[in-house]
Amino acid sequence: MAEPINKVWELRSPANIEDTWAVFSDTDRFNRVAELGFRFEQLQLSDGSVRRTGKGVFFAGITAEWEELPWSWKAPEWYRSTRRFLGGPAEEMTVQLRLRPEPDGGTAVRYSVSVTPRNLLLRPIVMADLSLSSAPKVERALTALLTELSGRGTPPCLTPPDLSPEGDALLRRARIEPPAVKDALSKALRSLPLREQDRLMPLRLAAEWRLDPDTLIVGMLQGVREGVLAMRWELICPSCVGPAQRVERISEAARVHCSSCNIWFDRTFPDAVAVSFRAAPALRPEDVPVECVGSPSKQPIVIFRERLDPEGQVTQTLNLKPGAYRVRTWPPRESAILDVLDTPTGDGTARFTAHDDGVDPPRVVVGPGEQRVTLQSRAARAVEIAIERTVRPADVLSAGRLLSMPESRGLLPAALISPNLKVESMRFTTVTAPPPRAGAQLDHVERLLRGHKPRRLIVGERGALATFDTFATGLAAARALALAGYGAAISVGAAVEVQQQENDPVVPMGAPVEDALSMLAEAAPGRLILGRGLERDPEVAEALKAAGLGVTAGRAGSTLGV
Repeated sequence: MAEPINKVWELRSPANIEDTWAVFSDTDRFNRVAELGFRFEQLQLSDGSVRRTGKGVFFAGITAEWEELPWSWKAPEWYRSTRRFLGGPAEEMTVQLRLRPEPDGGTAVRYSVSVTPRNLLLRPIVMADLSLSSAPKVERALTALLTELSGRGTPPCLTPPDLSPEGDALLRRARIEPPAVKDALSKALRSLPLREQDRLMPLRLAAEWRLDPDTLIVGMLQGVREGVLAMRWELICPSCVGPAQRVERISEAARVHCSSCNIWFDRTFPDAVAVSFRAAPALRPEDVPVECVGSPSKQPIVIFRERLDPEGQVTQTLNLKPGAYRVRTWPPRESAILDVLDTPTGDGTARFTAHDDGVDPPRVVVGPGEQRVTLQSRAARAVEIAIERTVRPADVLSAGRLLSMPESRGLLPAALISPNLKVESMRFTTVTAPPPRAGAQLDHVERLLRGHKPRRLIVGERGALATFDTFATGLAAARALALAGYGAAISVGAAVEVQQQENDPVVPMGAPVEDALSMLAEAAPGRLILGRGLERDPEVAEALKAAGLGVTAGRAGSTLGV
C-alpha cells in the first residue's frame, strides 16, 4: 500500500469549544456547505447488520463508491471518520477534527484529510484531486463555518430559495393564532435552511423563540390544517434519540433500524414515538437528502465512541456530570451503567470490559468531574464501544405529551390517525424496571408485576413497564421488585391511554410514563426511585406514610427505603 497523502488546516474559532463542536460535528451540514454532493445507501446483511455505502465524485470526475466505517469521537474534542473505497485510484480516506480550548475563550481547530492511493502509479491522480478539487471545497466549508461562529451570518449556500408566488400566498392566508406564532413560523418557513425546515421541533423552537410550548404546538397543528406544515410520527432510537423511522400509525410495533447508530431496537415502549413537523410540499417541494450518516451530531447523547479489536484497550479522561451513563457495544450486547454521583466517590478511575455476551461490571460508581475511564475488549471479534448519557433531550415532543393536550386532538391530521382513535385521559401510576442481566429473570419481573394486577403491562428489551390505578398498588409492586433484587422506578400523574383501532393494543402515554422510563438507568438492583418532587403529592405522601417509607432526595428523583 502506498503512503498516504495528507492535507492539514490549522485554524482558530472565536467561539468556545462546545459551540465550535456543535457546528463542526454536524458533518451532514458541513458536506452541504462544501457542496460535496455525497449520497448514501444501506444494505441489510444476512446476520442482521447493515452495511453503509456512499457515492461521490472524486479524482478528476470519477464517481467513487466507498464503505462508510463506524465513526469514533470524544465530544467535544475530536472525531475520526474512515472511508474504504470499493474501487478507483484511492484505497482509503480518513478525516479527523481536533479541537483545543484556548485561554481567551476561543478554540484551536485542526482539520486533516488523509488519502491513501491504491498504488504508487495512482498517487499523482489522487494528489491532483486532493489539491485541485477536494481541498478547495473543504476550505470553503471551513471558512464559512468559522464566519458563522463569529456571528456574521449563515453560509449563503444554506439560504433557502424564495417561496413560489402560490406558496407565499398560501402562507399569508394561513389562519394561525396567536399572531406571534404565525409571525415566527412565517419567518422560519422563508429563511431557515431547508434541512432545518425538514424537521421542525416545537419544543426547541419554543425555547429559541421564547414562546409558550403548548401555544406553539397548537399553532403548528393549525399550520398543518392550513396546508403550510406537515406533521410526522417518528420512532426514536434509544441510543441517539434521533428519528430512526417515520410511521403512519402510533401503534405500529416492529423492530426498527437506526441508520445513525447502525443498530436494531425494540420500539415497544411508548416513549419511542415522537412528533415533528416539516414545511409542507406546497411550500417546500425540494427533496432534502442525507449527506452524511454516522455523524456525531446525529448521536448527541454519545460522549465517547471507539472501535476496539480483540484484546484492545483505550483509556480516556472524561469530564462527567452527575447522572447515569450507559456503556454500550455494537454489535449490541448487555450494556453496563457508569453511575456518576453528586459527591466525590472512588479513586477517579473506572474500567469496563466488553465480552461476547455483555459489558462487565454491570455498574461502576464514580464521582463528578474528570475520571479516567478504561474500556477493553475480550470479545472474539472487533466491537464498537460507546459511553452515552441516559437523559432524553428536552426538545423531543413525545406523542404522549401531544395527545395529553385536549386542544390538540381535534387538530391532528386525519392521514396520521385512525378514525377510530381513542384517547382516554386519566391519572395512573407507572412502574418501570430495567432489564435484568440474566434474560430469564425478565420473566420473573413480569410475574411479580402481574401479581399486583396492573392496568397495563409492557415487557420488552428495555425492561418492563406497568401502570396501576392507585399509587399504593404501584408502590407495592415496585417494592416487591426492589426486595427481589431488581431496580424499579415509580411515578404518578395525569396521562392518557391511546388505542388506534379496536383490536390494537392500548398504549399508556404521558408524563408519568416518560418520567418513570427516564429513571430506568438510575434504578440499580435493589433500588426504588420515586419521580422528583412527587413525595409532596397528597396521594403519594399518604401511601408512603402508610408503608413507613423514608425518602432521600437524589439527582433524578427520590430514593425510597424498602
